[in-house]
Amino acid sequence: CSSDLTSILILQRKHNTFEDELKGLEVHLQQTVKEGERMIARRHFGAPTMRARIDEVMHMWTQLKELAAFREKNLHDAESYFQFQVDADEVTVWLQDTYRIMSSTDLGHDEYSTQALVKKHKDLMDEVANNGRVIENLNELIEGLPKEFRDQPEIRT
Repeated sequence: CSSDLTSILILQRKHNTFEDELKGLEVHLQQTVKEGERMIARRHFGAPTMRARIDEVMHMWTQLKELAAFREKNLHDAESYFQFQVDADEVTVWLQDTYRIMSSTDLGHDEYSTQALVKKHKDLMDEVANNGRVIENLNELIEGLPKEFRDQPEIRT
């Protein structure tokens, strides 16, 4: 599996193309199987091998569709994981910047600069309140990840 969000999105597009091809092939497969069934019903001399071949092909088709569904789920899980990483990195940078601003000892050197700092502080407090929801969303996203992703150290730190 790929190691970044862009690669996963590319793989998802390729998988969607593959899924479209499967849908197109399914119509052809159904027509072929119907024709084989008709030949078997008419007691064609190759009927015994045709029955076995139809069963074999249908079994392989079922396995392929199950594998495609499994791959689609894995790609979706990987996308969620890497999207979480991107979002978490953005929040981490924002938190570090906010911490730097909030821990400043600058109180201003006159009334105007102090008022500007107060406004900046109020704006930052509003931003903190708004970003609280972003952090909650990240926690919800973590809970939606498969266990093998949730248990990784970089997720829980």
